Amino acid sequence: MHAGPLNTRRANSKTPRVLALLTTLGLVVALPAGALSIEERIQQYERLQAKAQVAQQLRPQRRETPLREENIHDGEVQQIESQVRALLPEAIVNIGPVVSGCPCEDGANCTDQIWVVAETPPSSLGLLLSRIGGYWTVGPVQAWWLEHLSIEQAYQKGGDGNRALELRKRRDEHLLAFPECAAP
Repeated sequence: MHAGPLNTRRANSKTPRVLALLTTLGLVVALPAGALSIEERIQQYERLQAKAQVAQQLRPQRRETPLREENIHDGEVQQIESQVRALLPEAIVNIGPVVSGCPCEDGANCTDQIWVVAETPPSSLGLLLSRIGGYWTVGPVQAWWLEHLSIEQAYQKGGDGNRALELRKRRDEHLLAFPECAAP
């Protein structure tokens, strides 16, 4: 990581290498006058990498512990099935154990989480639902990941020229919008 502005004397000798790295990473494109400098692009890249690391650490997955003391009840099962079927109407829903606690990125009102698998042959989708304000729902982190996967699919399909730039910008903006913990 780089702290502070680049020393321009040293940057000039490194500029071709840094520019090649940024070009490879897709961060340097033909931009109009007044666009980001190389130093600003490096800082932007570092912000994107930091967000990507946090997002990856919080990628929804099945949790087994700590189990909630109270077992799931019929009303919760109906809420969970309703949430999953809102996304996938024909899904067969497999509900895992209820675990206590949530990452702060899901908000202060999140108390529990549950992993569900929605099966819609020939595929299945795992979802981490959060109990927020006493109601089971797709929490902010899972919602972000669902949108992220959609954006990544579009990005992977690619495009040329302006379409590629638009997709890259959309992907980067979405990454920077990853949910954050509320300030204490």
